[in-house]
Amino acid sequence: MAFDNTVLAESAGLGSGELLPNTNGLTLAHPTFEDGLIQGRFVKFDTGSVDNLDGSATPQIAGISRRLISGSIGTVVYKNTGAVIDTAAEVISTGLATVDVVTGQTPTKYGKVYAVNASGSGANFGKATTVATDNVDTGWVFWDNNGKANDVWLIAKKELVS
Repeated sequence: MAFDNTVLAESAGLGSGELLPNTNGLTLAHPTFEDGLIQGRFVKFDTGSVDNLDGSATPQIAGISRRLISGSIGTVVYKNTGAVIDTAAEVISTGLATVDVVTGQTPTKYGKVYAVNASGSGANFGKATTVATDNVDTGWVFWDNNGKANDVWLIAKKELVS
């Protein structure tokens, strides 16, 4: 399959949690999710719920939480409590998508993407990283960061680029 380079060119300035159109991507809606699920980061599937990574042992990566179309641009979270709630969390499970990357990382194209899950990682939980130690292999690879927002990379599900 050939990638449409015009799609990549149109992605300049994208923040995290976006699925590029026309890339055979798949987004699934999960009605059960953790309150405060951070958009644009890797999330896990845990006991019937989509949750933020939190240092738990052997998490099952569900994908990348997608920015809500109705939500504001920037770092936002899904809410399942309070006066205004989201009915489902959208999770990108394949395609070309944007994700938050740990500040100071220098990924390379086709490099393995790990999700931060190391104990004590705090604000970095769920961000993409090049560091394997104590983190989770996501099955994705780094693709491009040209023109993206700071600390955001376009990544591809490994099966799409093998």
